[in-house]
Amino acid sequence: QESETFPDRMEVQKDEDEESREKPGLKVPATKAGRKRGTKEVDLVAKLFDEYGPKYASRNGGYTRIIKIGQRKGDGAMEVVLEFV
Repeated sequence: QESETFPDRMEVQKDEDEESREKPGLKVPATKAGRKRGTKEVDLVAKLFDEYGPKYASRNGGYTRIIKIGQRKGDGAMEVVLEFV
C-alpha cells in the first residue's frame, strides 16, 4: 500500500515546489544569475598569456609564491594566497 501513497506524496511535493518558484520575490533573471554586483567579464586565459606571459618569459622557474593563511571556518580547508613573483 505504501507504493500507492508514495506517488501522491511526490505530487504534493511538486505542487509546493512550483508555488515557491512562482512567488514574485524569488525570481532571478537568467542573465544576472550567479553574478556579483559590480563585476565585469574578463578572459583570464588571454590575460594570462598576453600580459603576464611576456613578463615571465626570461624567468627559469619560481613564478609563484604560496602563503598559507590558515583554515577556512566553514569546512576547515586550508586557504592560501597565490602570488605571481
